[in-house]
Amino acid sequence: MAGYALAKFRFLGRGLLYSAFLVTIMIPIQVTIVPSFLVVAKLGLVDSPWAVVLPTLFDVVGIFIARQFMLGVPDALLEAARLDGAGEFVTFFRVVLPTCGPLVGVLVILGFMTRWNDFLWPLVVLQGNENLTVPVALSTLTNNPAFSSPWGAVMAIATITVLPLLVVFLAFQRQFVQGIASTGIK
Repeated sequence: MAGYALAKFRFLGRGLLYSAFLVTIMIPIQVTIVPSFLVVAKLGLVDSPWAVVLPTLFDVVGIFIARQFMLGVPDALLEAARLDGAGEFVTFFRVVLPTCGPLVGVLVILGFMTRWNDFLWPLVVLQGNENLTVPVALSTLTNNPAFSSPWGAVMAIATITVLPLLVVFLAFQRQFVQGIASTGIK
């Protein structure tokens, strides 16, 4: 919805807001990790799966990709929906969103892949062994002197951890390819 608003609505400060979003892409996670941890700690979410999920729901790269896709949605299509009496939410959910299959495919694949492979943030907020993500658990396995680095087991687990990524990609492959192909056509 943010990409749709930034692409199709004219409002005061739109360019400034979009520029602020783009600037946040350039800020490394190491700069924001302490304030983010303090917020998660104040909410009492440390060492819970919500500590990993909630801070990553807002994705600026996703908004950038969505805005670029929404710029390609014809304004005549939106005007026709408004002339038929559709409000803004109805226009978005019944006219715009059904045309966004490629966008959804790209965002699901990129978002899932980024979150699945995330290492630093789960390492900071998950402190018990029962809630660790796969990359963090693999690193504890290789760094544990009791296991003497069982590289065969580590490689087997690493191979198995690729399977969810492969399943998500195969499920959204058609939309992903359409999304990538349509970005180059103007």
